[in-house]
Amino acid sequence: MKRLSWFILCMIPLLACNGLNLPSSTPVHLPTAVTVLDIPYAKMIYYDINGSTETELRDQMNRLAPVGPDGYHGDALTTWYVRWTWDGYGTEDCDLRSASATYDIKVTMPRWNPPQDTSPILIEKWNNYVLALAGHEKVHVDNVIANLSVVINAIRRATCSTAEDKAQEILSGIRLNDANFDAATNHGATQGAQFP
Repeated sequence: MKRLSWFILCMIPLLACNGLNLPSSTPVHLPTAVTVLDIPYAKMIYYDINGSTETELRDQMNRLAPVGPDGYHGDALTTWYVRWTWDGYGTEDCDLRSASATYDIKVTMPRWNPPQDTSPILIEKWNNYVLALAGHEKVHVDNVIANLSVVINAIRRATCSTAEDKAQEILSGIRLNDANFDAATNHGATQGAQFP
């Protein structure tokens, strides 16, 4: 009987561990923070933050985040410029059919490289936030790209003396779209771009 008791006592821990389904050879993969993002048509600019708590990250972003031309201080910022030209620009003898437009778009985002012992939950929360933030900024980028052809078409339908004003009207519409989008989403907060 003593031998059976020993066998049962030895088997209980083994059965208990077996019931947990913990394979001993499977490595544990901890999440890594998203540090590089790509938004097509935009040049990505990062400001680096550090810390290992939500409060530290928020404080860093509050201090280092960009300020927009309108004075808004947000965690990310998309700035853009559209330029146009045509043969004979600024003269009454111009060729509006040759009109072309170029753009320069920059998206400034926070970038965090977490310390080794950072909580995986915080890293996952950060990743969700930064991906939502990038998604919000992408809409601003897409707004410019989608309207580039509208600028060119407005110039081509104008006269040499009205082409500049027509292009500026389209730019005003793009800016209004941006402002309306930010107002509707609270600068991305309703899309998950809020931390913590």
